[in-house]
Amino acid sequence: QNVSGFFVHPVGLEVLVDHSSLDISQWAVSRVFYNGQYYRDMVQLESTYVQGRIRVEKVRKAPRDGDFSSMKPRAPSAALFPLQYEPQGPRYSVRNNHVLFQAWSFAFGMSVKTGLRLFDIRHKGERVAYEISVQEALSVYGSNCPGGMSTRYMDSSFGIGHHTSPLVRGVD
Repeated sequence: QNVSGFFVHPVGLEVLVDHSSLDISQWAVSRVFYNGQYYRDMVQLESTYVQGRIRVEKVRKAPRDGDFSSMKPRAPSAALFPLQYEPQGPRYSVRNNHVLFQAWSFAFGMSVKTGLRLFDIRHKGERVAYEISVQEALSVYGSNCPGGMSTRYMDSSFGIGHHTSPLVRGVD
C-alpha cells in the first residue's frame, strides 16, 4: 500500500493456520477473520465476497487532509511559537543542566535507554528523590480482531531516549 509511515497498516484479514504437523500437506486453514467477521475457511470467505456481501476496506490517502498516517502537520500553526509573558520576570533559572524553581531544584539528563531523567530533586533544600526516570512504557492495544485481542507491546525495549529530540526554545 502506498502510504507513509514506518508501521504496518492492517487490512483486517487474519488467517488461523493449523501447522501442528511436520507434514506440510496436513496444514490447514482453521479459521478466517476479515473486516470484523469470522469465516470457516477461505472457500466461505470467497463465496461471500463473490455474492457481494463483503465490504472491502482499503487504506488510501484521504483527499481532504492528506496522508492520514503522515506526521506532517495538517494545518499551518497560528504563530511560530507560543507567546509567553512573565510580569515579574521568570520564576525559574536554568544553569547548564540544573533548574531552580521557587522552592524546588533538580538536575536533568538524558539516557538513550530511558529518556529524560531528573536527579537530586529537592524541595526547600531537602532531598525528595535521588533520581526519577521512566524505566519502561507499556502500551496495551485492543482490537476486535483475533491477533489484536491478545497483543501486548512493551515499548521500552526500543529505547525511549533514542527517539527523543531536543527542546525548541520558545516552543517546548
